[in-house]
Order: sequence, then structure tokens, then C-alpha cells
Amino acid sequence: MSKHIVALGQPAVSSSDPQVKKLFCGIDVGAETLAIAVVELDRPCIQREFAKTITGHKALLTWLKKMEAQVRVSLEATGIYSMDLALALDATEYVEVAVLNPKGFTTLREHFGGRKHTQQMLKCWPSSVCACPL
Repeated sequence: MSKHIVALGQPAVSSSDPQVKKLFCGIDVGAETLAIAVVELDRPCIQREFAKTITGHKALLTWLKKMEAQVRVSLEATGIYSMDLALALDATEYVEVAVLNPKGFTTLREHFGGRKHTQQMLKCWPSSVCACPL
């Protein structure tokens, strides 16, 4: 399967095959760790943490690959702190990545939540955003 750019209004996960499992993943990039939340539609959120290192990136990609699914990942743009991860995700065939503008991300979160967020809410929020159609 080759990667392609998804146009506005098109399905977020590019596989049109209904047999292909689709997962949505949100990543909170911290100073030393990556907090990961993975959601399959109509399933509970799965959470894990990985080190924010090359080894941690490889472990994350291995973990996602074991799920045998097409994965749409969203993460907040944090400049140099998220760049290596975003590039590693983009180079992975079974992953589609969206790097979100922090200002727009915060505004959208506050609009839908109507209240200040907590760290627990943030862990699943990016994965629910990437499950929404573009």
C-alpha cells in the first residue's frame, strides 16, 4: 500500500478495504516521554508511555505494527521536540500522521470540552480528534 495525501472531506484513513482494521492514535510529547492513546472505534482507549528517544520511537512503531492495522496518528506540534517523531511516523507505511497546530488544538479542545482540560482528558483527546473526518 502506498501512502498518499488525504484531501479535505476524504476519509482520514486511506484504506477503502472494510477488512482493514483502523486505529486512531494520539501522542502527547513530553520532556522525556511520549504518552500514547490508541482508540479503535467502539473500543476502550489503550494507553502506554514510551521514552522520547530513538529507541522509544522504534518501540512505539513496533507496538503499533503488532496491532495489524492502518493507524492515523495525531500529535501537537512542539517544534524540535516532536520533529524526529513526526518524521519517523511519516516514513512508516501503515501510519498516517497529522501534526496539529497547538493554538488551534487548544481552541478546539476548549470549544468541545467547555472547560479546562486535565492531563487524563488530554491522553485520549488527540486520538479522538484524529478519528473525526477532515
